[in-house]
Amino acid sequence: MDPRLKSSRWQKARAAVLADEPVCQCCAHRGKAQPATQVDHITPRADAPDRFFDRLNLWALCRSCHDMKSQLEQQGHRSENRESWAGFIAHHLHRRGR
Repeated sequence: MDPRLKSSRWQKARAAVLADEPVCQCCAHRGKAQPATQVDHITPRADAPDRFFDRLNLWALCRSCHDMKSQLEQQGHRSENRESWAGFIAHHLHRRGR
């Protein structure tokens, strides 16, 4: 686990994102209002370690969308913007009947 995820700076950044975006951004893209519980790095931490705390690289997701995005990243998929990720995640969740 990345030690920065336990830092007070991360906890403050995470709380700010969830306050700004209380609804999952991918679900909202699909017209659903699912509460956001996870804060995700749009460009993965490993690909852009210098953007770890960059608010423009953070967005709020529900657990299901976050898990799907993580699976897609593990398969090599990448995108550098919310809209592309939201559409891609929605497509894959729809294929799985979610």
